[in-house]
Amino acid sequence: MENRLYSYLSGIAKSKKSTILNINGMNDQIHLVIHMHQDVALSTSVKETKSYITGWIKKRGYTEFSWEEGYGSFSCSKSLLDPLLKYVENQKQQHKKFSFKEEIEMLENKMGIKWFKN
Repeated sequence: MENRLYSYLSGIAKSKKSTILNINGMNDQIHLVIHMHQDVALSTSVKETKSYITGWIKKRGYTEFSWEEGYGSFSCSKSLLDPLLKYVENQKQQHKKFSFKEEIEMLENKMGIKWFKN
């Protein structure tokens, strides 16, 4: 199902004039590196994509599926794109070593930000 989900997400991005450069995740999270079209609002894109994916997953029998509230987003300079692509590529290996919560804490420390919920 993972490959089909990633293909579906790529189609959604394409319909929004955007391109997924890399995608990977675990059963409780997903990471996307997206080159977004300048006319696409991030919050609208995330909201619509979550809605489309929810319907797609539930049609496949996972009726209890739901998203965590909110999302995280970071911009990336061209000079840091390759390390970011590798970071996403290695998600499964990384999460053998640390949890999603630990990942968030590492990002908070590295980026000097605080993860928050509304």
